[in-house]
Amino acid sequence: MHSLLFTEKQLYEIQELRNKKYITWEWNYGTSPSYNMKKEKKFSAGLVSVYIQSEKARIKTIRFFGDFFGNEDLSELEEAMQELPLDQHLFETLSLLDIGKYMNGITAKDISELILY
Repeated sequence: MHSLLFTEKQLYEIQELRNKKYITWEWNYGTSPSYNMKKEKKFSAGLVSVYIQSEKARIKTIRFFGDFFGNEDLSELEEAMQELPLDQHLFETLSLLDIGKYMNGITAKDISELILY
């Protein structure tokens, strides 16, 4: 009968393979195919439509449309979002961009959830 337990060396090698290959962004997202996506949601501050062209799980181009108000030029936000990875860290990155000045009453959390879910 064979034992189902791993040796300490095998466990170490498994952990090393996991850390160096399988939990990397490149392995999990970086090889995904290019695609286009349109999403839309009505927020209390207005309707937001987003069109995204993605390449290797990164935003290649993004455009926002809607009936919301903003104080700054949306093209600045769209340009700042180019090349952002479309992963679980999108909210953190968008938090640094002060979404509210481009879309009054709409938050980084709102936009990241709209894009990712």
